[in-house]
Amino acid sequence: MALNVYSSAVGVGITEIDKSLTLQHNSKSSAFFAGYFKKGPCNSLTVINTLQEFYNTFGEKDKSNHNDWMQVYNYLQYAGNINVSRSVGSDSINSVAEFPINENVTNYLIHNSNEFDNIRDDVKLRLGNQLKFFAKDPGNWGNDISIMMINKRDFDANTSFIFGTFKPQSIFRDIPEGETGLIVLYKGQPVEIFNISFDEENTNFIEKVNYISKYIFIVFVKSTVTIDGYYRHFDGIELVTDLNTGLISIKAIFEENTSFNLSQITSSGGQFLNLVQISLNQYSLDFRPSVSTMLELDIILNESLPNVILTSNVYFDGNKDLRDHPSYSDLTKDIEFSFFGENAIYLSGGVLAEPNISDLEQSYDVAADKEVEIDYIIANERVPVYVKNIADSRKDVIAFVGIPKFEGTIEEIYAQNINFRLNTFGNSDYCFLIMNYKKNYNNVSKKYEYCNLAGDVCGLRVKTDKEFNRWTSSAGEERGKLIGGDLQYYPTRSFIDDMYLKGINSFNRSPNGSIFLFGNRITTLKSSALDRLTTRNLSNYMVKELEKASRYFIFELIDNFLISRIKNDLNRFLQYVKNDRGLIDFSVSVSHDKANNKLIIDVIFSPSYVTDFIQINFINTGTSALTTVK
Repeated sequence: MALNVYSSAVGVGITEIDKSLTLQHNSKSSAFFAGYFKKGPCNSLTVINTLQEFYNTFGEKDKSNHNDWMQVYNYLQYAGNINVSRSVGSDSINSVAEFPINENVTNYLIHNSNEFDNIRDDVKLRLGNQLKFFAKDPGNWGNDISIMMINKRDFDANTSFIFGTFKPQSIFRDIPEGETGLIVLYKGQPVEIFNISFDEENTNFIEKVNYISKYIFIVFVKSTVTIDGYYRHFDGIELVTDLNTGLISIKAIFEENTSFNLSQITSSGGQFLNLVQISLNQYSLDFRPSVSTMLELDIILNESLPNVILTSNVYFDGNKDLRDHPSYSDLTKDIEFSFFGENAIYLSGGVLAEPNISDLEQSYDVAADKEVEIDYIIANERVPVYVKNIADSRKDVIAFVGIPKFEGTIEEIYAQNINFRLNTFGNSDYCFLIMNYKKNYNNVSKKYEYCNLAGDVCGLRVKTDKEFNRWTSSAGEERGKLIGGDLQYYPTRSFIDDMYLKGINSFNRSPNGSIFLFGNRITTLKSSALDRLTTRNLSNYMVKELEKASRYFIFELIDNFLISRIKNDLNRFLQYVKNDRGLIDFSVSVSHDKANNKLIIDVIFSPSYVTDFIQINFINTGTSALTTVK
């Protein structure tokens, strides 16, 4: 076996040359899976290490996602470090809420944080609203999210109950000036608490919530401020100042049928004049301020929620130019939000739709990029060929693929397995096919249900990588034991042997009753040193490590010192693999292609093999003397 590694001026390229003879029949790795789950980020990588992380991030299973959910669950019985990509249908929607009017709001499908960042500036809010809350990812799970906010005034008073018997000061240590307390509740229980600010200069700006929270995104629309003479507009309210008379004209415009009471505008000084209702949803009035007056606009936007008040403080210094006032540049600094208890805002409208084949393929596209560092892919049984194509394209991962569940007699199942292998799936130098199904008891449905074994086989492989190395087999009674469950059927030994020769692996049962992985074949009909899982895994491992090592030599001066250094570094790595029984032998040569200004590194190696077959010959010599049989 030879690996040809070449370094060019701006990158590293690797080609694999298989010169092995036909065989006779004698670092911490990571996995990837995409499937349908109740919750969690979509079409992105989320690393899961424990069952509890899996429950918390992607929710529990139901009848619609049993097989997908069990792939990750079964994998985690053996190992951690699996990247999960959630897939949902295009009709799915994130739960949403707005403040202060949480009615007739616009819905969106937001798959993940990157997608939120791309659309946030285009998010539409109902006229007059300033806050929009999204569930972090799509589905009806977000309909159980509610939001509460507490301003500093309510925190200092500490007289109101936030929820249950808890008052503000029993929830927050402090709410500093210019900040607001935010409580995220899920199914009525607080799950996240933040101190937030609507001022970008504050370290607790709301972007911190969007980055940290596992439940919500927040969109905050600032008050719009335009300078046209002495004109300013914010939140449906227009203020125009006549510096000659000191008269301020206020015009409020809200959406049609909005319930509000403009007459409750108050101020600490000055005189209101000429309150006029222009139309159903427009009011205007004049206000003559006294010197150094603060006009505090407490506008109740919904009379059914009398405690929900949007407050903005606007300062006027007599007849002076409004733009000279220090508070003029940022009206949002003084905005306060406070709603809690019965006035909490509830997210709604979340919808979960099952993904189709195209949706699942899109979720697997995350793993198609070679820059995503993974070693194994667990195929979703709905898109096995698509996953095979990803593995064949990358050439540095192994895909574990479960053959679909077939019913009938052993002979009928045998024929259907062969048909799938040869006519549907085809050949691959980077796939491991496993037949049969695992039977588990479902505590939800109260009955036994089946799932394919790809997750188990991948988990066994990663477990063996961690406890031994990449070239030790994960099959056999010692390392390949199946955890939990039973099999759909137990094939005969001749059935297993025939499937194995065709590149289909299986589980078998030992005399003591344990179920273990019985197979090490890659799904290629071409006999070579790389038609075994162990040697393919060894090759993938060395390719990745040699590519990483070669990157350090890009843009270095090409001379005998560099060539000697490369040979020494690679020899040291390969000797380590050989000492750990991964290689029988190897050699490294480095040459300089001056015409193309690149180094050519030839790594020739002979991999170690695992035992696939053991033949025992018993020879009866009768009464003759025993002789050594060779």
